[in-house]
Amino acid sequence: MNKYAKKVVSQIAGEKYKILFVFIWITLVLYIGMPMVMAALHMDDYFSYFMPVSGLSGAAFLVIFIVYITKMSPVIKSVKTLSTTGKLDFADEIISGDYNSDGKIGFSKHLLYDKKTHVMVAYDDILWIYKKARDWYTMEVLFCTVDGRKHRSKIEDLTLNEFLKRRNGILIGFTSKNKTIYDIKVKEFKKSKK
Repeated sequence: MNKYAKKVVSQIAGEKYKILFVFIWITLVLYIGMPMVMAALHMDDYFSYFMPVSGLSGAAFLVIFIVYITKMSPVIKSVKTLSTTGKLDFADEIISGDYNSDGKIGFSKHLLYDKKTHVMVAYDDILWIYKKARDWYTMEVLFCTVDGRKHRSKIEDLTLNEFLKRRNGILIGFTSKNKTIYDIKVKEFKKSKK
C-alpha cells in the first residue's frame, strides 16, 4: 500500500482506531518493558510481580490487537480495491463529507460508503450483489467487486434499492450462473492488470 492509500485508511478509520493502535503499543511496552524495569530496580521478588502484570498486559494486548485487526480489515480491503482499480482519488468525496446519507449508508458521486464498517466501494467496481444470512437474525449484503473482493454490509432493502437505481447491469442474487459469470469477469480483470 502506498503513502496516499495509508493516509486514506487513517482518515477513513477515524480516531477510535488510532486510539486502539496506541493501546496496542502501550500494552506491548508494558509486556516487554516490565522485566527490564524490575531488573533495573533490583526487585527481590521479581517473579511474583512479573507474572500477573505480564499476564494481564499480554492478554490486553491480544484482545486489543484482535479488535483492531477485525475493525481495520474491511477498511484496508476497500482501500486496496479502490487502489487496484485506480479509483482511490474518489475517497476524497467521503473524507470531505461530500455524500448523501440515509443514516447507515452514504452515496457520493462515485462511491458507496458504509458508515459503520467504513467500507468504500466504487459503483463501477461492483459486479455482483447477493444477500447472505449471517446468523438467525442478521442478513448481510455482499458487494462483490471486479478484483474478487467481497465487502459485507448490513444494508436495508430500501437503501439497497436506492443503490440499484444508480448501478445498472449488475448481477443480483446468489445463483451458480451469476457466480460463474462473476468468476470469469474477475479472471479477465486480473489478467488485464498483469
